[in-house]
Amino acid sequence: MLSRARVLVLLLAAAAALAISACGGGGGEVSSDDPASLAPADAPIYVQGTIRPHGATKTNVEALASTISGFGDPTAQLTALLDRSLNDTPNLSGKHLSFAKDIDPWLGDRAGVFVEGLSGNPPAAGIVQSTDTRATKQFIDDTKQKGDKDRSYKGVDYLVDGTDGTAAGVVGDFLVVGNEQAFKDAVDVSKGGDSLGDQSDFTNAVDQAPSGSLADVYVGLQQVSDTLRAQDPANAKSLEASIGDTSGKTVLGSLVPAKDSLELDLATNANQNFQLSDLSKLIETFPSDSFVAVGIPNLGATVSKTIDQLEKAGVSGISKAAIDQQLSSAGLSLDDITSALGDLGVFVEGTDKASLQGAGVITSHSSSNVKNLIGILSSLATASGQPGISRAQVGNGFRVTDPQQIGRQSLTVTSSGAKIVIGYGDQATKQALSSGGGTLADDPTYKQAVAALGGNGLSGFVSLAKVFQLADALGAIRDPGYQQARPYLNRLSYAAIGSGKSGDFSTSKVIVGVHG
Repeated sequence: MLSRARVLVLLLAAAAALAISACGGGGGEVSSDDPASLAPADAPIYVQGTIRPHGATKTNVEALASTISGFGDPTAQLTALLDRSLNDTPNLSGKHLSFAKDIDPWLGDRAGVFVEGLSGNPPAAGIVQSTDTRATKQFIDDTKQKGDKDRSYKGVDYLVDGTDGTAAGVVGDFLVVGNEQAFKDAVDVSKGGDSLGDQSDFTNAVDQAPSGSLADVYVGLQQVSDTLRAQDPANAKSLEASIGDTSGKTVLGSLVPAKDSLELDLATNANQNFQLSDLSKLIETFPSDSFVAVGIPNLGATVSKTIDQLEKAGVSGISKAAIDQQLSSAGLSLDDITSALGDLGVFVEGTDKASLQGAGVITSHSSSNVKNLIGILSSLATASGQPGISRAQVGNGFRVTDPQQIGRQSLTVTSSGAKIVIGYGDQATKQALSSGGGTLADDPTYKQAVAALGGNGLSGFVSLAKVFQLADALGAIRDPGYQQARPYLNRLSYAAIGSGKSGDFSTSKVIVGVHG
């Protein structure tokens, strides 16, 4: 029987096989031949994917895998790795096993993994479709090792690893591999128990999987909350405070390959109060040398809603009244602050430690609110008597210089009209306030990132090439592991963060650009 390490290798190899041969996560109703039909209904986490390749998706994924790995035939490399793992421990049958001879003939189209807990060693198992259960059972027998135990549960025979207790057997038309409790739970479902595939929350979430999805990760927030309530009530309370009623709330993550990019999509019907917005008009004004540029919409409203949620959840010391009381001595209220805060954008630039700097830019609908807020903050800073505080070189605000506390660059809090800037470094502060000089709007890599989102609003951009160059300059290149990874990292171009809306679900996506 496979040891736990070898089971994990097998499952990881199957997951990697998805990465070079998937045809889509899909959606719609779950049939009896879908692995989700064996997953327990209360499993908070479930991963699914398609194994057999079809059409354009196969072409896209093979091209992407080849570009990233540098191998002309990554499928062959993976198969060779799997063959070695199958034979690195002697089995009782004495057979030399291989993927082509002992797995591929019975391997079905779909696979899934369910996890029934959130801490410790929860029941978890992988489920793989089988097109020939007799051949699948033979494969299990051929991997049997000394010390393994034959067992049966509700008429289903299975094998238990004598070293780590991993169970493997055929349940219906599926190979199931996992810890023994999870295996028994899958058997219970097959005997008429409630399955995840029967739950409308699951099927509605899976319907959000985009076409061409490589693999999907489902999280049932109600199941997560129920599990936390039993194991960690404090965290359960925090979860419910942040998203409210978890009933029917889900999250689905999907991995979508293309020839020159890899996309991660997140779809959720929880916490509709917070959604990413198209902040490209703000982000594209940032300096062209920025290697990170991200935004958060409606910062003031987000702060207010977060405080309200925490207060309703009964978090100690958090209330609007308590915050107003603390601010009153400075002549401020929470509304004075939140009413001045609109969209927030942050950029970072620099090629080494000496030139590293950046700024946060907050837009506002009211220049008078901005002027009042920055005026009070400037007066408080000046009146504090702390050394290193002076009038801002640009705009209306103050500047702090303190090499011991904040480093070689100065920190400036300033404003101009309806714009607030908190800048680290004089150059970044001036760039943020004036939006002059070369900007991301003219940067070719930024344009690629915007185009990759296909009309979805952009809320973040990362130039991965510049990030790795900075990492080199900061000394990461001296790390042996980083040196080994660097040739592969060179093939990553950008990361674009975007968002959208689909019915009751808000969607977010991160697209990583890849080049040869």
